[in-house]
Amino acid sequence: MGGLSRRGLLRSGVAAAAMWTAAGLAGCSASIGGPGGSKRVVPSVQKTKIVLGMRAWGAGSGAAGSPQAIDALLYQKTEPWRAKHKGVDIRVLSNTGGPQAVITSIIAGTGPDIYHSWHPGIIFAQPGYAADLRPYLKQYNVDLSVFNKAQMDLFILSDGSIRALPYYLGTKTLAVCEGMLDQLGLNYPAPGWTYKDYAALCTAVARGAAQRGGQPVYGGNYGLGNLGAPTAFLPPDCFLQGFGGSYVAPGNRAKCNLDSPGAVEAVAWASDLAWNHFTAGPGANANFGTTLAMNWAPSFFLPQAATAWRGLKWNYYPMPSFPRTGPVTGATEDLWAMNPHTKYPALAWDLLHWCAFGTPWQIAQMKMFLLSPALSALWDQWLTYVPKIAPPLAKKNLRAFADIVHNNHAYPLQFFRHGDPETENLINSYGQQIWGKQVGIHGGLSQLTAQVDAMQAALAQQKLPSFSQARALLARERQRLQGMFQLS
Repeated sequence: MGGLSRRGLLRSGVAAAAMWTAAGLAGCSASIGGPGGSKRVVPSVQKTKIVLGMRAWGAGSGAAGSPQAIDALLYQKTEPWRAKHKGVDIRVLSNTGGPQAVITSIIAGTGPDIYHSWHPGIIFAQPGYAADLRPYLKQYNVDLSVFNKAQMDLFILSDGSIRALPYYLGTKTLAVCEGMLDQLGLNYPAPGWTYKDYAALCTAVARGAAQRGGQPVYGGNYGLGNLGAPTAFLPPDCFLQGFGGSYVAPGNRAKCNLDSPGAVEAVAWASDLAWNHFTAGPGANANFGTTLAMNWAPSFFLPQAATAWRGLKWNYYPMPSFPRTGPVTGATEDLWAMNPHTKYPALAWDLLHWCAFGTPWQIAQMKMFLLSPALSALWDQWLTYVPKIAPPLAKKNLRAFADIVHNNHAYPLQFFRHGDPETENLINSYGQQIWGKQVGIHGGLSQLTAQVDAMQAALAQQKLPSFSQARALLARERQRLQGMFQLS
């Protein structure tokens, strides 16, 4: 792709891992009237201090330059919750080490009470890693429609359990270098433009630049850019959905859908543009504003756009409309989860609820990191914060992000349903073969789908270790390592 993947951007903003050990005594609880007259349980706290572990995340390009400083900022923003829970403190843990660090600490019995992750497939792999939130959601009479529907749907598993809530909603739209279009005498994208208009503009940019000589210039990115797709050689899920396809079959999360007519059409259309060098192919080194006229731009890490493109004439534009869905974009799958083995479930849920549904925490994230909110109702407020905090973005069309959220056209990656490494490697292998024209698009996707389904069926039959078994294995490994160190 012409830029870093979302995973690469996220990983660039984190550092070394941190652990936490719980301390204190559990409190009692009392029922009081909740919103709309519903009953909810608010924990009361004994005088002995209770410490809740909270593994939170803040953009590495935000107001602080180190994970420790970011953690201190995040802790400060939990003050409204701590003020209502005297005797309870929060330890904010650096969001480092990936999901493996969280799972290892949970198995070891030292895991955070609530935590952030952007790897739902790994977090949901075992019921011992994330609590089913349905009892708490029912108790609080929670309205889940306050979130982007497609993002929330990711966290509702096939057995009906709800293992997570949205942490924030990151989406992407297109950044268009108007200066390059001016030089080539081309018009800017018109309101209501379609995927055909996008293809025509990509073609005109590439051909117009070629007539002037010099290095190749691309109109846009293959598949309109990447947002967490399992391979650089197949378009992201949101792009496939625009043509009526997807990685995972609608209504059947156990079946691959890459052989569907919509998926085949999407891959064929995107591949044709890239093969003709109208868009930058997978892994192409194309730079926005010099050899790339249109680039995918996320609503997270906005400070990077404000600084890196300062010398260019550019603006945000809405994603073009696709034949089946209209405008679509990718969305993050970042989540809040609750440790099912927390010593303080009532308090842990109350804190998670405050972060996920309360405005103080999300507004603080907007002000510190320009992070786009999980609550759809806060997006208009987000639009007012960004220009004040990042003046270079004041005259940019930030509404392009919000409109697609308000219309529920932001689709997170569905691939994590098949997120095991074996399937990822298989998809990547076939993607490379299709890209290299070693297999046809239709035949290659049909073969890939059959093999993914067979692999998933085989994996489902494998007996996975239970949480208690995994914990015992970890304890034995720890004892073995300690013995080795004592002998050395």
